[in-house]
Amino acid sequence: MQRVLAWVPPLHPSRLIHHRVLSTTASTLASSKPHSTVLFYTGLTALCLSAGYYYDRRLAPGKRGDVLDPSRYALLTLTQITPLTHNTSLFRFQLAKPPPEFPVTSSVHVKDDTMQIMRPYTPVNDPAEDGYVDLVVKKYETGTMSRFLHAKKVGEKVEVRGPVREFEYKENMVEEIGLIAGGTGITPLYQLLRHILRTPTDRTRASLLYANRTEPDILLRQELDTLQRQHPDRFRIYYTVEAATQAWTGGKGLVTREMVEQCMPKPGREGRILVAVCGPDG
Repeated sequence: MQRVLAWVPPLHPSRLIHHRVLSTTASTLASSKPHSTVLFYTGLTALCLSAGYYYDRRLAPGKRGDVLDPSRYALLTLTQITPLTHNTSLFRFQLAKPPPEFPVTSSVHVKDDTMQIMRPYTPVNDPAEDGYVDLVVKKYETGTMSRFLHAKKVGEKVEVRGPVREFEYKENMVEEIGLIAGGTGITPLYQLLRHILRTPTDRTRASLLYANRTEPDILLRQELDTLQRQHPDRFRIYYTVEAATQAWTGGKGLVTREMVEQCMPKPGREGRILVAVCGPDG
């Protein structure tokens, strides 16, 4: 569940980013904990949202089908598992009927019915358009829900509810948006980015700084590179990896202040810039 952790005092945006991101190593951003923190900065005010586990006993009882509903869990069939890296896969859940809409940015809540534990995940597709839900899930040895999902087989059912709106984005609400992601923290930012760039009347420009431990750990790279090729005047990407090979031509090492200053929107346009940060807690 996403919840407000704190209101960050009004600091210069570069100091906010430096305080929350640069004190964390790239390896921590990419792989240290099985839950993510999302930070949205607009103007000089920051809202911090954090995903975590909780026992869900508040949902209305009733007959459950295979249609998404934010008020109760539906039983969705797992129809496809696509490995993305050595420990991360894309799980596709079929819907009998697409939801009327799937607002950006929204998550779905997935429940382990054996322990009554919930975990929010952000779809990397539009369930209202596609008729299915695609979730990118990294397996953590200490992660109860990630191990639960990675143990599932095609044809089995999982309890899912949603959409659950996390942050309300409005077309052209800002001129420029900066995105900083670590590991699986790319998923909510990709959902937002995909929506912006696929909306013809939205002229928002976007920049992404994406940190991972190694090059093979970069998730959704093909999709991100395709978006950059399709929108070179509106979207640019900067990848950085901690364990770089000699052939790697992107950023090397930890996320630095210099990377942030180079890749993120320049400060000074209050109310016209938004910066979103998503990665494991540091």
